[in-house]
Amino acid sequence: MPHADRDPANRRSREDDARPSPETPKQRQSVFARFITPRGGENVDALGVPVRFHYRLLAMFAVGVALMPLVFSVEPNADELRNPLTRSLCLGGLIFAPVILAVGKRTGYVFKDWIFQGALFFALAGTFLSNLVTPHAIAPYMPLYILAPVGAAFYLPARKMFPLAIASAAAIMYTSSIVDEPNAMLRGMVLVIVAVCGAGLAAGLKAQLTRAIEHNREISERDALTGAHNVRRFEWRLADEIARARRGGEGFALVMFDLDNFKQVNDSFSHSVGDEVLIATAEAVYSTLLPPDLLVRRGGDEFAAILPVAPGRDVQDTVELACKRIERARRQICPELTPFASAGWVNHEPFENAERLIERTDAALHEAKANAPERRGYVSPAVRAGATEASSERGNVVDLRRLPGESAELRDNPIRGLIAVCMRTSAVVIAATSLVVSAMMLAGKTSFEISAAGVAVLAGWTLVMAPASVWLARRHRRPKWAKHVLFAAVFALIAAGCAVIGDAAPTLIDLFIFACLLTVALLPFQQAIYYISVGVVLYGVFLYSSDFPFAEIRLTVATMIVFLASIVLTVTRHHTILAAREKAQLARTDALTSLPNTRRLRDRLNDEIQRCAVTGDDLALLMLDLDDFKSVNDHYSHSLGDKVLVAVADAIREVCRHADMPARRGGDEFALVMTDAGANEATVAGNRIADAIRAVREKMVPEINPNASIGWAVWHEGESVDDLIAQADVALHERKVESHRVRPRYADAG
Repeated sequence: MPHADRDPANRRSREDDARPSPETPKQRQSVFARFITPRGGENVDALGVPVRFHYRLLAMFAVGVALMPLVFSVEPNADELRNPLTRSLCLGGLIFAPVILAVGKRTGYVFKDWIFQGALFFALAGTFLSNLVTPHAIAPYMPLYILAPVGAAFYLPARKMFPLAIASAAAIMYTSSIVDEPNAMLRGMVLVIVAVCGAGLAAGLKAQLTRAIEHNREISERDALTGAHNVRRFEWRLADEIARARRGGEGFALVMFDLDNFKQVNDSFSHSVGDEVLIATAEAVYSTLLPPDLLVRRGGDEFAAILPVAPGRDVQDTVELACKRIERARRQICPELTPFASAGWVNHEPFENAERLIERTDAALHEAKANAPERRGYVSPAVRAGATEASSERGNVVDLRRLPGESAELRDNPIRGLIAVCMRTSAVVIAATSLVVSAMMLAGKTSFEISAAGVAVLAGWTLVMAPASVWLARRHRRPKWAKHVLFAAVFALIAAGCAVIGDAAPTLIDLFIFACLLTVALLPFQQAIYYISVGVVLYGVFLYSSDFPFAEIRLTVATMIVFLASIVLTVTRHHTILAAREKAQLARTDALTSLPNTRRLRDRLNDEIQRCAVTGDDLALLMLDLDDFKSVNDHYSHSLGDKVLVAVADAIREVCRHADMPARRGGDEFALVMTDAGANEATVAGNRIADAIRAVREKMVPEINPNASIGWAVWHEGESVDDLIAQADVALHERKVESHRVRPRYADAG
């Protein structure tokens, strides 16, 4: 059932509840944090950044660009900056800032492509017109052309980004052609490279971060064992279907499946065989569904399916076919036991809420189980007919565990995926700049000449840097120092190029802007600020050493570009890492009890085994199984069974040590990882947990056997995670066989 307290975001541990908080969250937040933190119900972009932040950033950019000519017009040699047309354009920029804020507020800060596309075109047109009316002061403002394609790549889809990128490149080249300065065309071509590669970097950044969030979101909504969706996704989808039905859309049916006598599989064989049955069941049901349908594992041996209305579909036929395929799948794994499944389904009624719908479906399932004839030993005619049909239908099964994506690896830090993008982009910038400079020199379009030694140094450095960047981009594992070596080499290569060409250094200094953006994309701002400072200082040194006109304006423009881009990249990076880690945490958390799930259990065991292999410490694994829990669902309801599971999880969490990790394996099965614990500690913990579980179950369902079977195993050197789990499963199985329906004090099979 939907319940807010079962959401990990709304459930805190007892330690967190008991820990006093000396400050309120509002007091702890800085001004900048409040500026970028989403408010309640506020619109955010795909990466979790408030849209309000983007509107304010556009306004800040407009004000900064408009104020610069006004500020620098007080200089004696700035006559062109004081003409009426220039000041009119500056006034237009100042008016644009409150207009864009008003539009954002009027639309509720909704992310509209046309608003941002129009704003970027306006900025591009304003920069171009300003350059036309100030022909002798064009060069200082040319770096502003970088922002249009970079902003378009970050804010707009690819099809809307290309017009802005092409317009920016055309404006750069045309502006360079009317400037009566040496090396103007080369400077324009380098600026085009920076703009295009900067846009590529921004697009790659956005794509990688979005993909990481979507990847983790998909995994967080799937059951770790079967690959079917979990209760978290079930609640969201059910709410969407109900809302669609209330808007006048087509209805839907809700189906519940329950495997008959599944408990005997675990008791008679092992939990590993039980897992195989659950996986085969999920695949069998999924093979009968249509693409719009949703398959969910509610927990244990209980599955659900949401079936929207479809032309020509008969829900009863679909349910019968699913039960038939479940029977065949179960017979292939453990034919000795009852292979059937009970199913109940209802159609959603108008104005019915989710809670009532689930209650009616549970009641239908309960009735189906109660009215089912004794089917033990029954062999269906379809199965007796032969294995050919069964094999053909099994061929339609999809491996649900491979659906989340190309890899099941959780991406706690999606920035790792950006390293390849940044290194490839760096290689393109290095190679393209080298080719452009060489071509312009050979064509005699430059005012400088490079000595043979300088050419050899730059060529050698380029030939090493570009392939090295591509090689590092292809490596799955990179040393931590690889990024810093790359950044240092890029800055050094740009500085060497500027030093070699002497007074023509302003031709290449815009490459420092790209280098600064590269560091912000990959490093936390606390580390990137050092590289940014170095880049800005080198930019100013080479600019002033070449007697560049309006050098202070050019330096201010470049600093503003780096500042604005750094804000966007830093905020996006911060929000994306938080979102990705939140999804990764959900993917490792059981949706019902908020305990770690099977995925987190295996990760923790792997970490502890590696640690114990080095330190020689002890490690124990307890497996817990609630006796006769199936009777709770059969005689009461699955909703009450869920409440019992939540209460049992809380009881285990309450009595275990702080260093131990309880987990839910699925259904009524739990586990406990005990660090620095051997046989004696596992025995004591087993007794304590058994007492706590008994007290909880006697209070909630006193008519049902309240005991729990507990088995444990101690890790020995050379054993893997699978070996330890298998030993604990065997211990649990032996304990259940030895003392069935008798309250165990502890499992001594370890």
